Parts: sequence; C-alpha cells; structure tokens
Amino acid sequence: KARSHPRIGMGNTCCAADGEGGTALFPTIGAVGPVEDSDDSDDDDDDYVDDMPAPPTNYLNKGPRGSVSAEAYGDYNKKSTSFTPPVYAKNKDTEQRLKVAISKSFLFSSLDDQGRDLVIGAFRQHIKQRGDVVIRQGDDNARELFMLEKGTLHVYKKMNSNEPGDGKQVFEYNSVGDVFGELALLYNCPRSATIKASTDCVLWSIDRETFNFLVKDAASRKRNLYEGFLQSVEIFGSLNTFEIGQVADALQAKTFQRGQKIIKQGDVGNEFYILEDGKAS
Repeated sequence: KARSHPRIGMGNTCCAADGEGGTALFPTIGAVGPVEDSDDSDDDDDDYVDDMPAPPTNYLNKGPRGSVSAEAYGDYNKKSTSFTPPVYAKNKDTEQRLKVAISKSFLFSSLDDQGRDLVIGAFRQHIKQRGDVVIRQGDDNARELFMLEKGTLHVYKKMNSNEPGDGKQVFEYNSVGDVFGELALLYNCPRSATIKASTDCVLWSIDRETFNFLVKDAASRKRNLYEGFLQSVEIFGSLNTFEIGQVADALQAKTFQRGQKIIKQGDVGNEFYILEDGKAS
C-alpha cells in the first residue's frame, strides 16, 4: 500500500509494484459533495465528516434549545459495542449501482471495502413520486440520511414559522450520489429545510446508528490512522499538527497489482506516492 500527494519531481522515474502489489496513497484537491439541508445550501461541505459543519442558524437562535452538539452518548443514549447494521436484500445489479453511487459521494469516501459493503447492505430503497415530501423542515425526529440514485429534488427553506407553504426554493439535488439529511444526525437537531421530489425519484437511506458506526466513525478512524502514518514519514517531519491534519485529509489510498506501473518516466508529475504496504522498484 502506498499513500500519495501532489507528485514532486517524479516525472523522470519509472516505478512498478513488486512482490504481491500494494496500496498507494495520494491527496485530492477540493473533494467535496453536495450540501445538506442547511441555510447556505449551495456551499461546499467539509472534506471529512469528523469536522462537523456549522449547525443551522435558525436552530442556534431558538432560545433555550440554542446550544446544540454532535450526537452525545450518556447513560440515556449509550453507543452499543455490539452494533450489527441491518441488511436489506439486493441483487448484484443493485449492489453495483450503489457502489457507483457512493463512489461519487464525499461522505462515504472514508470507508474501506468492508465498511462499504456493510453500508450497501444497510441501504433501504425509497421510491418517491413527483411532489412527495422526503424531509420536512422542523421535524425533530430525524432517523436517517438519504442518497439520490435517480431523479431531482428541490430544497425549500422557510425563514420564519409564519411564512406560508414550504418557503423559498434554495437548492436542487440532481446528481447520482447526492447525499442529504446528515446534518440533523450529526447535531441531533430538527430538520432545517423541506426536501421534495420534483420528479419521480429513487432514493436510498441508512439509519442513524449505521451512519454513526460505519460512516462517521470511519472518517475519524481514517484521519487518525493517516496522521499517525504521516508523522512517521521523514519528509513531513517539519509540519505541525494542523498541517499534518491538512495533508491527511488530502490522502487517497490507491491499490496496485503486482507488475502494474505506478509512475512512468516522462509522465507529467501531478502527484507523488508514499508506500504504505508492499514493495515497489
């Protein structure tokens, strides 16, 4: 395995995977996904789930309930150590479609192969017709997030409770892999917008517990692993903790089979690699 970053001065070297192959890590720039149902719905999300986005403005201004925090686990809400995600039967074609969909979403980018398979198994399908409400603003019993496979959804925002109807349209989801609804799960707060199907839609959802165990935790584990790995690499010895974290967020794992070329002499150097596992020559 190897981890990579923008490749510096590597264009005149040829390198291929040796032995049994391995994995390379390399950073990506601006890897973001669709924004959740928040006030500024056209802004980009953070690159990793563990650094949580700001809670909805209207929720912070609600008075006694204005102090919100990420999902807390006390005696009343303990995080089970024996959690088993639900499994909804799917055929191979459906599983492959879901693999393609989640590969387009930043939210699932931290999952390893096992975690990805568990999430795919836990996805539950929803068929929505034009005009159906998927999420209602103000709902304080948010139990799942959604991913779009097919169709278009409009996001509506009411600026105050006296505003008629669903409020003003502020955003649109129309791409495969668009994810929405995670903000209420992260902050355990009411839904901050209404999302309606503007065409017939195919959606998939995962529940709160699956999200917490497989998605949010995977992002946190990945970041901690990469930071520890980078701190052991001599070239990054001069970086402080914050800078190490920034590099860790940019890392992407890439697996090479034995004999496969990693870089080729004469290629334009756009990235460099750090060997994590395996041999290369």
